[in-house]
Amino acid sequence: KLLPEEESEDEDKDGDQAKVIKAPEDRLAYADVVVPILEAKCLACHGEGKDQKKKGGLLMDSWEGLLEGGEEAAALVPGDVKESFMIEVLRLPEDDDYHMPPKKKAQMEAPEIALLEWWVGSLPKGNQQPKDQTLKELNAPQSILDAAAKLASPEELAAARATAELAKRKVEDEAAAKRKAIEGALNALKQ
Repeated sequence: KLLPEEESEDEDKDGDQAKVIKAPEDRLAYADVVVPILEAKCLACHGEGKDQKKKGGLLMDSWEGLLEGGEEAAALVPGDVKESFMIEVLRLPEDDDYHMPPKKKAQMEAPEIALLEWWVGSLPKGNQQPKDQTLKELNAPQSILDAAAKLASPEELAAARATAELAKRKVEDEAAAKRKAIEGALNALKQ
């Protein structure tokens, strides 16, 4: 697999550059584990980017947004899983009106919920965002390392985004070429 250039490289036996994928214990808890889960399952409805919304007044695309919470409660109470509304709504039965993600959206899988619960519980109390550390530095238990191993690595996610962007550009280039060909044909007919 081709992976982003900023990652470390090793040469294989043919002299080709191969990208190294971070082991679960070497992934940053917030940037490499939590953020991809939120991007995949939460930010379409709770983010400010293009094509995103701010449902329930909740933004989950920043530390500040998680702390501020939405109309119901603080999404994140560092160090307190029971008081963090983002965890509470994940645990609700799927037919409950407050369950998140909503029924018609991709649901959180058990490893994702376990990782979010562990992360919230491992945070120091208070509103200051802690320094992002690897799962190993945070002494994550084996069950959390196993859960992280079930997620796509940051490198795999970056490669998937790059592939999607290339495919999008190809479609756009093909559409532009067709428009140009049609314009050329129309101009030839006008003469």
